[in-house]
Amino acid sequence: MAETRFHFVGDEYIYAEISREMSTISAFKALSITRELRRQKILGIIDICPANTSYLIRYNPEIIPPYNLLDYLREIDSIKNNPAALNLKVHIVEIPIWYNDPITNEYAQQFKERTQHNCASDFEFVMKRMGFKEEKGIFFPFVLLNKECVRTYV
Repeated sequence: MAETRFHFVGDEYIYAEISREMSTISAFKALSITRELRRQKILGIIDICPANTSYLIRYNPEIIPPYNLLDYLREIDSIKNNPAALNLKVHIVEIPIWYNDPITNEYAQQFKERTQHNCASDFEFVMKRMGFKEEKGIFFPFVLLNKECVRTYV
């Protein structure tokens, strides 16, 4: 994994760019680092904003010196650079934008004998497996982290 690039932004922010390419491992690294920062409750950190392959830290420079915070961020980053150290229990569920349509249902029925479930459709199987009782509006792709729903985009 490429080295994270840190940038001071104004007087109160540090921006960390984990990767320029969108990748699952970079996104999980950003989540893991920001979770660790929240868990540590570092005095002087005002806000932690994770993104897909980066994160932004707002801090009070009168409480924590910028370079001390930067050293601490680099330390956490080096620990979380190993994918095994991310410590995320993740279950990714991808629900296509177009579902329960005639074409998808036709192909699902054509290959139904290859599935190990007795649901009417793959969509119904995923909904039951994830604990949803009924369809409610439009479903967007999301990531479940320890049964906590975090939308990746809306």
